[in-house]
Order: sequence, then C-alpha cells, then structure tokens
Amino acid sequence: MATPAIRLLAVDIDGTLLNPEFLIADPDLGALRRAREMGVEIILVTGRRHSFALPIAKILGFDLWLISSNGAVTR
Repeated sequence: MATPAIRLLAVDIDGTLLNPEFLIADPDLGALRRAREMGVEIILVTGRRHSFALPIAKILGFDLWLISSNGAVTR
C-alpha cells in the first residue's frame, strides 16, 4: 500500500464529530473508516474525561489514540 498523502487525522469530538444527540453521523463514520483503511492514523481529541471518549472510540471499531482530559491523558 502506498503511503497516503495525509498520514494523521486528529478529530475534535465535542460539537465537531458528534452531533447534538452525541452521535456520529453515518457519512462521518464512513469517512473515518475509509481513512483508516487507507492507512491514516486517527486520533480522537476532547477536553472531557477519558471515560467520555472511550465509548466513542469503540463505535469506530478500530484501534486509535485518544487525547482527553484537556490533553492530560493520551492513550
């Protein structure tokens, strides 16, 4: 597989990735999964606690990094 032009995508969760119902829209979910399939590393970012971000990461269905708690936690 060729190296993608974009190698890393950091996505804010609150008010950006999540809609007002705290759900990921299907087109956004599909785009993130396609990016991952192309070799792009995905990082979810939030100022909220890690426990808030973890279920959102699980929805995506692939391993990724989380930056949470205003940057204090990176896993």
